[in-house]
Amino acid sequence: MIHPVRTEIRLPSRLAFLPAALNFVRDVARACGLQPEESEFLNLAAEEACSNSIEHAYDPREEGNFRLILEISSGKIIFSVHDQGLPFDYSLAPKYEPPAEADPDKISTRGLGLYLIEKLVDSVEWINHGMAGKELRLIKKRIRQEATEPMPGRDLTPYPEDAPQAPEQTYTVRRMRPEDAIHAARCIYRTYGYSYENETTYFPEELIKQNQSGELLSWVGVDQEGNIVGYIELTHPPGSPTADLSQAVVIPSHRGRSVLNLLGLALYAEAVKMGLAGIYTRLTTVHPFSQKAIGDYAKPCGITLGYVPRVRRYKGLESHEFDERKSLILHYCFLKAPHKTIVHAPPHHREMMERIYRLLGLNVELMETDAGADLSGGMVKVLYNRINGTGTITVEKAGSDSKTEIRRALYDLRDIALAEAIYLLLPLAQAGTPRLCEEAEALGFFFSGVEPCFAPDGDYLRLQYLNTTINFDHIQLYRPFSRELLSYILQEKKRVGA
Repeated sequence: MIHPVRTEIRLPSRLAFLPAALNFVRDVARACGLQPEESEFLNLAAEEACSNSIEHAYDPREEGNFRLILEISSGKIIFSVHDQGLPFDYSLAPKYEPPAEADPDKISTRGLGLYLIEKLVDSVEWINHGMAGKELRLIKKRIRQEATEPMPGRDLTPYPEDAPQAPEQTYTVRRMRPEDAIHAARCIYRTYGYSYENETTYFPEELIKQNQSGELLSWVGVDQEGNIVGYIELTHPPGSPTADLSQAVVIPSHRGRSVLNLLGLALYAEAVKMGLAGIYTRLTTVHPFSQKAIGDYAKPCGITLGYVPRVRRYKGLESHEFDERKSLILHYCFLKAPHKTIVHAPPHHREMMERIYRLLGLNVELMETDAGADLSGGMVKVLYNRINGTGTITVEKAGSDSKTEIRRALYDLRDIALAEAIYLLLPLAQAGTPRLCEEAEALGFFFSGVEPCFAPDGDYLRLQYLNTTINFDHIQLYRPFSRELLSYILQEKKRVGA
């Protein structure tokens, strides 16, 4: 496992300096001991991304430069090209068509590099930094040893859902020890396969490392024979006031024995001890059991439609294909509420947002719409998750150009990347959000809920756009308010004509 590396180089925006950029990438890849396929990806990404910036970022007679940034850790490779040139519209970049799909008279290799990059990376981000310029960021997960590597084939089979219940007994809940990590990873794998986006769960060495650093807080449930039968984890990014209850599992033969409740109590007590502001979690709507288990602590505040893709491919297990994309419900628990949260609520969503905040037990100041709000240049970040087939547009600063940026990002994600679900986050602490919400709804976005404490300056209003169909009757919700929230969301979907 290599130590994390972050390095960058700044070069003039001229083709004569492209070889220097490629040499830099090759030297860093060699020093970090990357696998051949990882080095090949970096070389291709560097050549295509740097060439695009050099050729298109600045006007022909304009002097400029670009920064090439490499971040390499044991888990992923992040490659970024950052310049302060012309705003970039990804939809105008040349699109490569494979010969089998292209017009025989118009076969071209233009755009081939970017086409290959998109086939290789796990996510692509187009980030508008406003006056600071723009950035293309490519993220690729690394090759690592995982829970299944040393595992005999007979032990790869999933736990049977109809397994006989284990005898009544007393369970012990404790913090995960280093020697527990492999057993925790296998417990998760055999219960759910590879159905969780956070891959750390499947790599014992990463579980150990992140627990030692404090980024991850893991507990295990142990039966009387010393077997690990349950696992729960809290993801806590360094410096963040909130943490994500990102994983919880109890193997089928030990369910219904309050193991999950015991794990949840331990997690809750530790979060209070740490002085965290709150805990959030995104729960499946395929069944209501996890919603019921968390109901005493966290309250629903949003529903993310269509986040889980139709097909989950499980290594060592059969791939499972849903009949449609599945949805998640966001719950939040305030451990210590902020003194006051300023919220610029769109007038037509004010009543529902008041109900959400009241359920969360939060004291908020709902501001009146300010028609004269300062709307200078904005800042928008766009993320495409290739694995999930989703896109996220985050408005970090609402500005006069934000509507145009959102429209462009929607086009790129929907029509080029073919994202099936697109999510839009608007900062509720900023006076320009109500107007921007109406403009986004005119594009087909509709209400999704509130994300408390997610924005740097407060909360986010969450909107969503579906580029697929969902049978909403299949969504199972435990709390009455959750069902009312879904009803409101569907009414809004119909109102905006989505």
